[in-house]
Amino acid sequence: MSELYHPQLIPYLESLVPPRPPVLQEMEDYGREVRFPMVGPVVGQCLYLLTRLTGARRVFELGSGFGYSTAWFALGVRDNGGGEVYHVVWHEDLSQKARDYLA
Repeated sequence: MSELYHPQLIPYLESLVPPRPPVLQEMEDYGREVRFPMVGPVVGQCLYLLTRLTGARRVFELGSGFGYSTAWFALGVRDNGGGEVYHVVWHEDLSQKARDYLA
């Protein structure tokens, strides 16, 4: 089976993402360490941009894991003037981890 994208695409796209706040980098490190599937910085930046472009002031996220994508939504909502981001996850330990990071 052939690849869905050229192998150099992800490093190129990652090079376009502006520097991330330390907490996001910490979350990325944690995700790699425990091998947790997460959206990563390229998709995170896309979530941030979609939040900003739509002027979102309220986001409901269902199934967020330990809050990495929630953090990107929260940055977008904050930069839109503030609002609310709801994080729903199936596991209490993951939800607590997200609350700790997002604090």
